[in-house]
Amino acid sequence: MGKGEFAAGSLEKNRKKWRWKDKRYKDRLTDRKKKYSLLEGAPQGRGIVLEKRGVEAKQPNSGIRKCVAPGTQVHLFDGCALTIKELSNDWNNALITSYNIGKNEIEPTGLDDCFSLEENESRQKKVFKLTTKETGRTLIASEDHPVFTNRGKIELKDLKINDKIIVLPCNPVKYETSGKIILKQNDLLDSMETTIKKERTIKLLEEKNILPLKISSPALPKIARLIGHLFGDGTLYFGKAGAGKSGKIIFSGKPQDLQEIRNDIVSLGFHISPVNEMKRTSTVSKNGRKRTISGTSYSQSISSTPLYSFLKALEVPVGDKANQAYGVPKWVKEGPLWLKEEFLSAYFGSELEKPRLKNKTFMPLCLSQNKTEKNVWKGREFLNEIRELLKEFNVETTAVKVLDGAERKNGLKTFKLVFYIKSNHGNLINFFGKVSYKYSLERQSIARQAFQYLCIRKKGFKEMAKAHEKTIELRKKGFPIREIHEKLKNRFGITKGAVNYWVSVQVKNMGKIGTTNKIEPFDSWRTKASQGLNNGLVWETVKSVKEHPKIQLMDLTTKSDNHNFFANGILTGNCVRVQLIKNGRQLTALAPYDGAIKFIDEHDEVMVEGLGGAQGGPKGDLWGVKYRVTHVNNQSLEMLRTGRKDKVKR
Repeated sequence: MGKGEFAAGSLEKNRKKWRWKDKRYKDRLTDRKKKYSLLEGAPQGRGIVLEKRGVEAKQPNSGIRKCVAPGTQVHLFDGCALTIKELSNDWNNALITSYNIGKNEIEPTGLDDCFSLEENESRQKKVFKLTTKETGRTLIASEDHPVFTNRGKIELKDLKINDKIIVLPCNPVKYETSGKIILKQNDLLDSMETTIKKERTIKLLEEKNILPLKISSPALPKIARLIGHLFGDGTLYFGKAGAGKSGKIIFSGKPQDLQEIRNDIVSLGFHISPVNEMKRTSTVSKNGRKRTISGTSYSQSISSTPLYSFLKALEVPVGDKANQAYGVPKWVKEGPLWLKEEFLSAYFGSELEKPRLKNKTFMPLCLSQNKTEKNVWKGREFLNEIRELLKEFNVETTAVKVLDGAERKNGLKTFKLVFYIKSNHGNLINFFGKVSYKYSLERQSIARQAFQYLCIRKKGFKEMAKAHEKTIELRKKGFPIREIHEKLKNRFGITKGAVNYWVSVQVKNMGKIGTTNKIEPFDSWRTKASQGLNNGLVWETVKSVKEHPKIQLMDLTTKSDNHNFFANGILTGNCVRVQLIKNGRQLTALAPYDGAIKFIDEHDEVMVEGLGGAQGGPKGDLWGVKYRVTHVNNQSLEMLRTGRKDKVKR
């Protein structure tokens, strides 16, 4: 018997024995592919486009590109900012500001990546510079960088003059960090009440990653905000709880503002009670006259001795603030500028009056505080510390005044301490843009819009000063008033009367030039500027979009389903959601190659097919995307993309 004489028979027998181990054989015999495939085993399928949506790449060399210049500011959710280049050095714990289109509100999002494009990849892209008309805001980005406009999501190169884009108006301070320790274990132990279980408290705070507390701690911005609120509308106290004593923290405010506080508390790992609604009536005596005040208050509380001990160690006053002395915490005064902004903005959200106007002019903002007689001077010192912090943001204030207050129920007389934030344009621009309000959605929104309004007016003053300078220059060259007006009216929008006044009467105070011009009232302006938008967002008008010299480009990938971030614009992706006609199933399909997404609209009929990745799975790094669009309304997508055919409407 020759060697291998029965090899063929053995191979056939083994094939039959092991054939059920073969995935393709099993799929064919059981119709598993037909049962579980969205296309029911077919190579292609027709569907109706439900929505355009973004699916981001996980690697820097494939998928969607969100390319901006390295110096572009990325708005962090905590109110400060970093350039995208600075953010790329340490992005793992960063929370940036995103916009939820469906809910029409600002949200935080983490990052999956932040990186520079390869040099050869950056060279392949054209770069454009967008400039807005109202404030001269600019954005330098790649040609395919999508921006939210009144016409939808439009690539930068396709923007038109007078398109409206969404803007978050503010001038955030730079985020800076260090390894400096604010609170360590020994500091906490020194400030604890004797009845508190110290080891248990220390262990719990360490588990929450807030002890030791450092400038670089991700939780610090939230802690600074919460403490700022506690200095205003919050209360910290230690009292009876069952058979013993417990620490309790109470936050007061409007329901929507308390929700923001809840979000921060929960993110720190603590439980907080539901909002409690209470109708209150109180009687105030002043100068022998009694006045009854009634209303509804809202509050929520935390019963947590470890958190109470932690906040007390961070110099939060305990008990009745009107009847005790305290100052701005030392760690706030010695911290970076962004930390001071977090503390101040939350304190102002409780204590500072909201922006108000009189005859189209913003009034000074009043901050007041009530103190019992023995603590008046300590209260004055505290307000002076607040004023010193504001100076670091170039915000000027008046001196603190002490006024008569009211008599409390217990017979103690109180005094009212007040100071004002000055109302000149530059001062309010600095305050609204850099400090503003937190934990007060209404005041924060008005402040953002007021910042935008004042910036527009300031730019108008500068333009008027340029027009005046040009007028005097042309007059010296012998041009008559009519010709000067003809030359300047389109560029500066000035009237012939203004030119005549400048030439004949002359301007005595250049600082006042333009201030007497007719301006739209703030309330009617903000209604138009924020139409359809919330959270203080406004529309700005595109003035120009010009090609810019090629530069190194950078990209980031958000964790949020919103797939956008604020860098003077909002970015999105390039996939579509499709509902198959034959079975009603839904799938996500890729619009392949640059610019293809522009030829697909909602309710179009498309043909989709498998991407052809390994084992029919996803291809590249677009996880979960297994299909691509090949035809739109019976036309080849590639023919439409390359311009060889014009799209027909369905």
